[in-house]
Amino acid sequence: MCILCSIGLNFYGFDCAARTSLVVGDRVRVKYSVKKPSQDWGKVKHGEVGILRNISGTSVTIDFPHHRGWSGITNEVELFE
Repeated sequence: MCILCSIGLNFYGFDCAARTSLVVGDRVRVKYSVKKPSQDWGKVKHGEVGILRNISGTSVTIDFPHHRGWSGITNEVELFE
């Protein structure tokens, strides 16, 4: 579920369950298939959930609980519900 749906603000009527693209504000995590992210792990560990703060092309910035401003690429992360 996207953050808009979780707080009742999905005015656009899209089906979050079918959504595969990332949107700023999404809760995301590093995919379990990723052994070493392109920008390294920093203080992030598998399973941790963060908030997607920026998308620029294929680059993403995520605020994790113990690592704000973590950088990676879109194909390294996935939506978390």
